[in-house]
Amino acid sequence: MRGFATIVLMAILATPLLFTRRGDVAILAEVGAVASVKIRAALPEISAIAGPLMPIRSIDLIPVDERVRLRLQTEQAIDGQKIQVLRGRTPGEIILRGQASTEKERQTAILLTQSTRGVTAVSSELAVAER
Repeated sequence: MRGFATIVLMAILATPLLFTRRGDVAILAEVGAVASVKIRAALPEISAIAGPLMPIRSIDLIPVDERVRLRLQTEQAIDGQKIQVLRGRTPGEIILRGQASTEKERQTAILLTQSTRGVTAVSSELAVAER
C-alpha cells in the first residue's frame, strides 16, 4: 500500500512537468534572463564594494611595542619578563632595556624584535648577566 501511495504521489508531482507546454519553459527562461540583466545593472561595481570589505588583520590594531613585548614574553628561548620594551622617538623604533641571561638570549631578543612587523629600528640596551 505504501509503495502504491508513493507512485501516485510521484505521478501527481510529475504531471505538470510532463504536460507543460514548451512555450512556458521558454517564457520562464526569458523572464530569468531579463531579471538577471536588471539585477546585475542595479548592483554597484565590485571595486566600489571590495575596499570596505577587505579584512582587517587584528595584528595591525596592536601597537608595535606591544607586539614586540608579546613576542618576547611568549618566546621560550628567552626570559622576556626581564626585558623592557620601550617606544623610540620615531614610529616603529623600539628600545630594548633590561638584562639577558646569556649573549645568545640577548641576540635572540634583538632578532625577534627586528623581525616583528612594524619595527623599523632597534636600539639594544640589554646587558648580559655575569656568572
